[in-house]
Amino acid sequence: MDCRFKEIEMQLTALRIELRAEFQTQWQAAMEKLNARMDAQTRWIISSQIAILLALVALIASA
Repeated sequence: MDCRFKEIEMQLTALRIELRAEFQTQWQAAMEKLNARMDAQTRWIISSQIAILLALVALIASA
């Protein structure tokens, strides 16, 4: 009976390791996707701010 419990414990340990590896892989993929999205939004915000600055400079220069 102890042998059977040890076998089940080993199977659970192997399953835990497998699930942890899968979770880490999915976590890393999700983080990379999120980072790419944040980078794109940051570039969009910066370019919008530059466009507004240039429009303001043009408005002040024409006055």
